Amino acid sequence: MFNFFKKSFEGKKYSSEEIASLEKSRTISDAELLKKGAEYKIDKKDGKILEVTPEQIEEIRNTEDEDFISKKIIKHPDFFKWIPSKFQNDRDFVFDAIKKNPMIFKAMGGKFDNDEEIVSFVSKKDPFLFQFASPKLRGDKKFALDIIKENGCALQYASSDIQNDKNFVLMAIKDYKGESIPLDRVVEKFRDDKEVVLGAVKNTGSNLQYASEKFRDDRDIVIEAIKNDGASLQYASEKLRDDRDIVIEAIKNDGVSLRYASEKLRADRDIVLGAIKNNPEVIMDSQLYRDKEFLLSAVEVSPTIALFIRDNPDFYRDKDIILKIAQKDKLILKYSKKFKIDSETKKALGFE
Repeated sequence: MFNFFKKSFEGKKYSSEEIASLEKSRTISDAELLKKGAEYKIDKKDGKILEVTPEQIEEIRNTEDEDFISKKIIKHPDFFKWIPSKFQNDRDFVFDAIKKNPMIFKAMGGKFDNDEEIVSFVSKKDPFLFQFASPKLRGDKKFALDIIKENGCALQYASSDIQNDKNFVLMAIKDYKGESIPLDRVVEKFRDDKEVVLGAVKNTGSNLQYASEKFRDDRDIVIEAIKNDGASLQYASEKLRDDRDIVIEAIKNDGVSLRYASEKLRADRDIVLGAIKNNPEVIMDSQLYRDKEFLLSAVEVSPTIALFIRDNPDFYRDKDIILKIAQKDKLILKYSKKFKIDSETKKALGFE
């Protein structure tokens, strides 16, 4: 009996249509194999795997049907090791199949691992596959940079010399076109290098979570991170999450970052008003949602906070708040079932 690689599409560059097609083909193929004696087994490491019978292997070994072989390896890449050698060595045949399922490259046992066109295709589709390229290509700076610029996750599969070349890493961080380099895929020494960390958070603010503790407390680095992604404030040190200027910068980028500010700053009226102007739903991230005077100011900034207020029934029956919302946007009152508006106010608003 034989184990099969269980494919995961998470984080890879497959379109939803490609995933659906591959999964459908795999499901149909599994059903065919199961009917002929294959069995599912549960493996602690790989989860559910399919074990095929010797007879099924012999079937693929002894056939000369090119279409049958192509369909089989597209559905089950691990069958590649058992197809006749003339098909294994046929570049056009192999590349055509790989274009339909790049995971075949993993099962090829090193065949065409030095073919730049094939390696480039599969690695840009799925950076995981770059590890199966030849040492020559994984150590070729120009070739590797082209792959890594497309998807930074491929850096971890480049040669050790490349991974430890600071200038190369900085160049890859600066020139990325697709998915930037996650800082956790960079060798550990560079996660403690300010120049590398600064470049990484400029591209992807959430990289701050992988920086060393001292850099999560570094104003320069945290400011660059929150300029890129306000929500990366959550990865800053406790001290900087209590820094008014830092928090103001974060909410300019993303009002949701208010929820990561210190308790003191989540009660700062100006900061909360700035946050709800950007994203009204964060009103519930501050205890000020129970403060009538604040709510009157908040409605002035963004009347749509009314759609997000919870656990404050007084808000929906307070005449001053209702009239303030009416000045800004009557439709919120007209179509919301939460407001308790008396007949006199309804008449004054033209709702009767």
